[in-house]
Amino acid sequence: MKAFSGDISEGPLQNQARQDPSEDSSVTVLKKSRDLVSFFHFSTIATEKLMTAQKHLKPTSIPLQIVQDVKRRSWSTHSMITRIFDFREPSVKWL
Repeated sequence: MKAFSGDISEGPLQNQARQDPSEDSSVTVLKKSRDLVSFFHFSTIATEKLMTAQKHLKPTSIPLQIVQDVKRRSWSTHSMITRIFDFREPSVKWL
């Protein structure tokens, strides 16, 4: 009945504070992912560097673009996270 009463004092977000601070919860990971995508979306210089890094690693393939999350569409969250994993190698080696 807590869901219907509006009492959120013992919800999953409040339990996050009790966890070990070195562990990332899914909420924190999604926030960091959205912040990273937002950074590349608003920075043309960073996006150009990412495209260049992809071209250096795989010269024959077409560089991928950032996929931005739309909160109302669950598939876009999955696509965003998957694309971030695709960018892991170029960002570590070149950025």
